[in-house]
Amino acid sequence: MHADLVLSRRGFLAASSLAGAGLIFNVGCLNPARADDGGRAKALAAALAHMKQHQRPGIAIVVPDDAGQRAALAQQLPGVFPLTQLHGAFPAGAEVLLEAVWLCATAKDVDAQPGESLVLLTPEGKRSAGAQADFAQPTTVHIAAEKLLAAGRQARAAREGAAPEVAKALEQLATPQTFWDGSGALTPRFDDVASAVIAARLGTKDPEVRQAIGRMLNELYWHRLQASTGFPYGAEARPEVDEPDPCPPCGMAMPSIRARTFLGFFSGR
Repeated sequence: MHADLVLSRRGFLAASSLAGAGLIFNVGCLNPARADDGGRAKALAAALAHMKQHQRPGIAIVVPDDAGQRAALAQQLPGVFPLTQLHGAFPAGAEVLLEAVWLCATAKDVDAQPGESLVLLTPEGKRSAGAQADFAQPTTVHIAAEKLLAAGRQARAAREGAAPEVAKALEQLATPQTFWDGSGALTPRFDDVASAVIAARLGTKDPEVRQAIGRMLNELYWHRLQASTGFPYGAEARPEVDEPDPCPPCGMAMPSIRARTFLGFFSGR
């Protein structure tokens, strides 16, 4: 999925700043209507490996066979994976987008039933449930995904929070005075504790804690949004960024995302 990246001077400066922060762009040109079997197999294998390694559920976006419908889906995905800035408002659907491993797959790959556009997968890659959602209305996708994930969230959260160091960090996360200690401990291992962190946010009655965990998730989401591969697996996107402007309070450069275009599915490169 690698290809050369052509940049203007402003784009080069922005990408250089992001690369310095460990954000690497892999941007290519895809035909949205073409399903490359080799690319599909690689994307599916990568998603399944991530799910198994971190014991995360997967949500498969069922890619239609029809070329026109595939192209339409590629145009609709930016609404499902909404743009945000590092210090911007918590984006719609970010919790479910971060909790599951998202992938694009054919109906046959994930045993989708007629009419299903989303399929919930176990960490082992087995079909667990399915749902219908209209990708032209991103809110319906987020709601359907939340219903799929909610059923097993408490069990996942309990398992993820069983380790003493994670339990301690979650307790710190729930207290404003120790929040940053908990956030610092959980952020590097978020893929292993995503459901526990999200359950803590959804379960707290303290608005300050909920907002603080939201800021943590927002930063994690912003970093993940930069990737042209893997979010979701099987689709390739081009993030377009503005040249970083200094942040007045801290003086640090802060690039912002102004556009994100999904180029298609299942690149064989």
